[in-house]
Amino acid sequence: MTGAIVLDVETTGLSPREHRITEIAIVDFASGNTLIHTYVNPQVKIPADITRITGISDETVKDAPAFYEIAEPVADFIGLAKALIGHNPWFDRSMLAAEFTRSQTMVRWPTLICTKRLWDLHEPKEQRHLQNAYKRFVDKEGFTGAHGALADTKACHAVAKAQIEYFNLQERSWEEFDPEQTVWYGPSSHVVWRDGILVVNFGKNKDVPCHKVDAGFWRWISKQEFPEHVMVLADYMSAVAKPNITGEELATWAYGRSV
Repeated sequence: MTGAIVLDVETTGLSPREHRITEIAIVDFASGNTLIHTYVNPQVKIPADITRITGISDETVKDAPAFYEIAEPVADFIGLAKALIGHNPWFDRSMLAAEFTRSQTMVRWPTLICTKRLWDLHEPKEQRHLQNAYKRFVDKEGFTGAHGALADTKACHAVAKAQIEYFNLQERSWEEFDPEQTVWYGPSSHVVWRDGILVVNFGKNKDVPCHKVDAGFWRWISKQEFPEHVMVLADYMSAVAKPNITGEELATWAYGRSV
């Protein structure tokens, strides 16, 4: 199980469009060594409620680099990895993708491995917070420093190591950890492909083909903080709602809307 990294970011909020990264940590999966750990100056004011959760204030980041100053080495570590491990890493990816776009930095994304999903796939569901996962797989006393990027990354590293052994995944490739991802539309499980048709995979419309879902659902999606690819799909379904749209056609449509 080599060639993977464990990553976590802290942010000023949950929206890739509006919020910024305030801390990032990357740990080598094989050795557990810290590859990158730094606060990041978001160049915007950090909300007080975020400071209460993460402990990161405007004072904390005043002398930290802006993201564009560290974008290249971060992109290099990600691009060279065979897998990126996190606890809900799609959020980290969405925030990083927005920062890379703003800094005009290209990045190659490896396979994403989610310790929360590994738990969901192998055992009945319950609260899947990282602290709970750590108590379940590593130490029942939990870990300190939660909501700090390095502490969370180190905890996730320990959880992933323990899960791989506990669930007997040592002989699998990274791509085989979560085979359901092969049918996802985009980097999250909100929408999936079934026989060439996009199908909603969550909420009250779960298992309903996207083009058959009421337009009000897509308008509701557009006002929420879903991942970017879900927002693009909601815009498309509100405007076109073609039942047999392909991934290429959807990408072309999205590109045309953005230029």
